[in-house]
Amino acid sequence: MKRRIGPAILAVSVMALATACSSGASSNTAQYAHPNDPSTWLANADKEWAADVENATDGDVSINIHWSGALAAAPEAADAMGSGTSQIGILYPIYTPAKFPTWAWLSEYSFLSDPRPVIGDMQAYAAALEVSLNSDLLMDEYRDQGIEPILPLFEMNAGYHLVCTEPVTSLDDAKGKTVRTPGGPWERETTALGMAPTQMGVGEMYEALQRGVLDCSVNPLRDMVAFDLIEVATDITMDDEVGFTGFNAALGANGGWWDGLGAETQDEIWTTLKDYSERFVASGLGADLEIREKIDEYDVKIHEMDPDMREALKENQDQRMDAALSNAPDGSKEQYKELLTAYTEAMEKWDQIITDELGYGEKIPATWSEIIASDMTIDDIDFGPFSERLWDEVLEPAMPSNR
Repeated sequence: MKRRIGPAILAVSVMALATACSSGASSNTAQYAHPNDPSTWLANADKEWAADVENATDGDVSINIHWSGALAAAPEAADAMGSGTSQIGILYPIYTPAKFPTWAWLSEYSFLSDPRPVIGDMQAYAAALEVSLNSDLLMDEYRDQGIEPILPLFEMNAGYHLVCTEPVTSLDDAKGKTVRTPGGPWERETTALGMAPTQMGVGEMYEALQRGVLDCSVNPLRDMVAFDLIEVATDITMDDEVGFTGFNAALGANGGWWDGLGAETQDEIWTTLKDYSERFVASGLGADLEIREKIDEYDVKIHEMDPDMREALKENQDQRMDAALSNAPDGSKEQYKELLTAYTEAMEKWDQIITDELGYGEKIPATWSEIIASDMTIDDIDFGPFSERLWDEVLEPAMPSNR
């Protein structure tokens, strides 16, 4: 059944790709300001999701993706969504922490996920999503800016590692090394290792490493492959016991546009989030595994941290946990204490579910080194049980008609 979307839908971008309305039926095209290149793993996952949305709504809603920041760059994406320039898509609040202080504060502690590959990624995704969908503090932070948070906080990359132009495994090795980080918590962690952090666009990392402007960068494996970093920096430091803070993201919609869809269409879009979540986690990990093909080609070496480096990173993370409430945004400290407690407990809960109840602990090698040395492919991992459990415990209860 076709639904008429009322004239209250906000104007879209300067490209004048407007919602088409007619007297009997309408087709609603949502503009998506995508920050990534269309060839990336994230782009491939989002292309499939856009098709799912159109199918789920029987063609009533389609998504028009503007790639590579053409409609709005990542730091401007929230403003574009709140104003109606874009209607739906991924957001990176980490780039604008002043606009999302609670989100940025909680994301500071995403190192709580298990450093084990695959298991830690599923755990981090589910825990952050469960907590954020049940937090008025986080939900209101979006709504106050004209954004409806569909998935208000999920971990996009749980495993962050050092990639360097020479081995960096100890504090002596790390001292004074220039390192590119995404900002915030990674700056604090690399500073604790004695490094000199700096920020730059992802498109600048390759040349900076090649020319010696950078010694290292903090990235997930998937980015080392996607941006060809291992062509010019062939020493990767990853540890079995501790990892750098993960990178979180969000999925949102313009509030006026979302409200104008009506409850039935909102629910139809919501049903696509089960496959979206499974595809998102699997696609990212599949991109991580592409590192295996590059190791021999570029003579990549994988190192563990020496004890002093490992302990310095752990100590920094412990200190940040101890100071969490002191560094919380203005407001009720009790609310923030409850939020952080919920996050910690959700991490523990999903670790147990994924490792023991769903049996992934017996199926997945315990370390990245073991996975890389094996012949395991992403197709050998069945993410179905995880996505079913995520739907039952987190996504279905949060469906618009169930709230």
